[in-house]
Amino acid sequence: MEASRESNFSLEQLAGALKNARLQRNMSIDDASRHVGINRGFIEKIEEGDFSFLPGVYVLAYVKEYAGLLGIGNEDTFEQCRQALLARKEQRTSPDAPHTDWKGKHPLDTLVSRPSLLSGRTLLIFVSLLLVSGGLFFAGRMFLPFSSAPEQTTIISPDALLESDTAAVAERVFDKGFLPVMESSADSLSRDTTESATKESARSALIAKEVSLLADSVKRPLQPQSARRSLEVRIVEDQTWVKVIADDSARVYAGGQFKKGDVLRYEARSKFWVNIGRPSYVELYLDGKKLPPFSQRTLIFQ
Repeated sequence: MEASRESNFSLEQLAGALKNARLQRNMSIDDASRHVGINRGFIEKIEEGDFSFLPGVYVLAYVKEYAGLLGIGNEDTFEQCRQALLARKEQRTSPDAPHTDWKGKHPLDTLVSRPSLLSGRTLLIFVSLLLVSGGLFFAGRMFLPFSSAPEQTTIISPDALLESDTAAVAERVFDKGFLPVMESSADSLSRDTTESATKESARSALIAKEVSLLADSVKRPLQPQSARRSLEVRIVEDQTWVKVIADDSARVYAGGQFKKGDVLRYEARSKFWVNIGRPSYVELYLDGKKLPPFSQRTLIFQ
């Protein structure tokens, strides 16, 4: 018991000596806290003799640092302080004593909690941005029109067409003009009889008109072969679009859908522009010479 009173007296004496040394140096608590790096409240409790604000090992460390700044105490004094702090801890320990968690309340703790690089909120925002970006991308793919490459027109001479095939696509030209000379085979005429009366009458009128034009042209003297060219389109499968323009729109033949067995004849001075909906459904004869199969929808002969 006597040793306990002596230890307690040593703590109280040390606290008073630290306070007196600070006042003699004309140093405020804030100045001492700034120099030694100890919290201002901890220094106040040490000078008041209250050593219960932290576990004994941390209080002893703060006392040593503060005493070293003021030049107070020695190893014997600090050893007595340590024993007194341990004795106080044993006296305070009881089943009813409240548990105090000192973690994270002092800089000397060896277990320092550090914030994670990505908090939950930051991760949630990042995932949300990814979802929004993905939604906008797929919405653009679904609703925005795709840009298509412009159609091209390839100028092909008859000799070049005989040697190689070159793919070409051109837009259709919907013009009203001259109608092609059209002759139907026996198979085509037999199929036409099964169609509606309206379509048959319109088609008959068209054929009659072109036949009459052909009859008139036969009566006129033919021009030399060098001054006029001919193009014959034979429809071999049902059905395809055919449109022909002669001599750079000098003569525009009306386009239309034609069926298997139809034979279309066109004339021009030097140049044909031909648009075929299904190239594999037709055969072309230029100046009486059959051209090989082709895959281009638009051809120009000049």
